[in-house]
Amino acid sequence: CGSRTKTFTAFRGASPGKDARRTLLVDSERPAQSKARSHLQEGEGWNLSFATDGEIHLMVETMESWIIADTAALANFYGSGFLPGALPDAENLESVGKTEIAKGFDNATRNSSMKKYHKIQHASELLKLIDPAPVQSRCPSARRFFEEVTKAITA
Repeated sequence: CGSRTKTFTAFRGASPGKDARRTLLVDSERPAQSKARSHLQEGEGWNLSFATDGEIHLMVETMESWIIADTAALANFYGSGFLPGALPDAENLESVGKTEIAKGFDNATRNSSMKKYHKIQHASELLKLIDPAPVQSRCPSARRFFEEVTKAITA
């Protein structure tokens, strides 16, 4: 939906029903030391009393953690010159800080045929290409998000 504020406003205005679900998914912007609801209420001052815990999700600390989990998709997108070894290789990418994720992504893509990663120009396209399996394997909040969405659409 755009910015965090626009996303929250759209979520608050959404009307869940028999054939409609709402889900809030935003970057945590800082390490999450608590559940998504508490994290957003404390950090953003958002009143989330109208929502269930299953509707509130964080991309722990930055969405790029989810994107870099699928190095095969990145290699296909960025082409020649892409350096997967420059990316953080942590088993749990959510334990890697935002700065380290950004630095690794910049270094891995800098000399690629698509040039350096640019959030506005590349992120939405990359999100369409990444395989959910490695993302869920390396990012616990992604696994929770996919489980909750699957539960909601199969109920």
